[in-house]
Amino acid sequence: MDGDYLKETFERLDRLGGSDSLFVFAHLILPHTPYVFDAHCGPVVAPDVRDRRPYLAQLQCANAMVLKLVTDLIRRPGERPIILLQGDHGTAMAGIFDAQSPEDV
Repeated sequence: MDGDYLKETFERLDRLGGSDSLFVFAHLILPHTPYVFDAHCGPVVAPDVRDRRPYLAQLQCANAMVLKLVTDLIRRPGERPIILLQGDHGTAMAGIFDAQSPEDV
């Protein structure tokens, strides 16, 4: 995965449409590793995956790209789209798998 591929995916999603009935399923692996974006969606090179800061920076970038895409889609003329967003990052980044007890998280 690289940043250019992800940015192009968001651009292509933004260009979809023009049909009364269109279903699109897009599964993007942001903000999973590898971390390729900083908080401003600029490139980063091989950060330490044990450090949470690159994850948080990439998450900020992902949030910005998703917000822009959704905003662009709902501002188009015509009927508003139905947009479902689902995230799958839960407690893994909180260190829950390394915790010996709930108090350790």
